[in-house]
Amino acid sequence: MKTSLKPDSSAAEASPLGAPIDSLERLLALSTDEVDELPYGFIVLDAAGTILLYNRYEAALARTSSERVLGRNFFRDVAPCARVEAFFGPFKAVASGEPGASERFAFRFHFLHGAQDVLVQITRAPDFAAAEESGASSARIFMTVVRHAIPTVGERGPGLVALDLRSGRLTGPLGPTFPLGAPALHLALRSLGDSGARELGRELGRELAVVVGRDIAALDEPDVALASPQLVASSLDDALAGAGLGRVALDFTQYAGTGRIDGVLRPPLELPSRGFAAFYEGLLGAALGNVLDRSLLARCLDSLDLTATPWLFTIGPSPITPTPPLGAGPPSGPRSR
Repeated sequence: MKTSLKPDSSAAEASPLGAPIDSLERLLALSTDEVDELPYGFIVLDAAGTILLYNRYEAALARTSSERVLGRNFFRDVAPCARVEAFFGPFKAVASGEPGASERFAFRFHFLHGAQDVLVQITRAPDFAAAEESGASSARIFMTVVRHAIPTVGERGPGLVALDLRSGRLTGPLGPTFPLGAPALHLALRSLGDSGARELGRELGRELAVVVGRDIAALDEPDVALASPQLVASSLDDALAGAGLGRVALDFTQYAGTGRIDGVLRPPLELPSRGFAAFYEGLLGAALGNVLDRSLLARCLDSLDLTATPWLFTIGPSPITPTPPLGAGPPSGPRSR
């Protein structure tokens, strides 16, 4: 089956970012089988971000399948970490532009299985003639995603922890930061006990909720409290990284009508202590609860065996009895980035 609107054998053009990205004319000429053979990710979206096509390479990169993501919204359901100005801004500009409008930029996806730097090209394809006649939305957005190596040199962006070399002090979005090594952190959490560690997590979660809520509101969300848990999780992951507390690669699934959210979390340190898990129980419950304007409690379901990661969590409106499901896997649904 052909996806082409006009056949053209244009060769791939050189990206100014240093990676070969095929021209719009060549992409328009590809069949669906040829799209699956592309050596990079290729996604077709409508103007609202709904996924119309998701090739095999991109599915492998995200460790999902095309069948699981087709018809879902890329920015809300599949890759909420991309709903930031650096990615969502260029998409909106292209989607509202004329056919042929294009943007290129570098981006870092944070998967549960690790980070991946990519070069992204977003292009508005010619509109469907049939859709124009019917008055339906005809915009199609072509997105190409090319992997490239993660830099080995440390980098710092706006809003992240910064080191003042003269004073030797670290400062992040939550104010001055005091680094604590894993052994010292283990002793501190053990001295606090589970309830104290959980309360420490709640305090940090409430502070991070302010950062997360501000970030989500900046994305033109009509009501922050109605944001999807996946979007909140992605923003919380960014806020933790920005504060120098390490990415936790959160992945959440919400069950409609129950108020319950299940998820997985990979702690940034190999610290298999009950106190560390209790800390994240407090952090997740307070952060999500404050952002979503709900009273939530979180419990780690892997409290009997914390040596294996990621840890399973369940978050709900009432006390939850931690009954670890032996052999349970991560929540169903497409993986959040």
